[in-house]
Amino acid sequence: MINQPLILIGGGGHCKSVLEAAESAGYTILGVLDILNIEFFVEPKDTRSNYWLNAVILKNKDEQLRFLEYTNDRGVMTRPIWELMNRLPMFENFENDGLKNTIWFADRLVNNPSSVR
Repeated sequence: MINQPLILIGGGGHCKSVLEAAESAGYTILGVLDILNIEFFVEPKDTRSNYWLNAVILKNKDEQLRFLEYTNDRGVMTRPIWELMNRLPMFENFENDGLKNTIWFADRLVNNPSSVR
């Protein structure tokens, strides 16, 4: 028996068949997170990633917070991808260009564990 905990993302038909196969293989299913508009960060064309850092992109800050709460409440230690330096007290008065793209990513990306430990 594997007895590894899993949270499945998506609640459609494919998820249901994966759920049955995972349970048969000995995985412990912690939950099914059914969030629309979730996107896994994948390697760009003509590159090869080692997927050391795994991330999902959610549709907005509310979905990011919901995902973080759901996974962490079930023992999967996900976290936002970063805290913006300009939001830290020591740097809040430093000049920046508005950081539009950086803020977009910071409000949507979540790091996922890349190993079981």
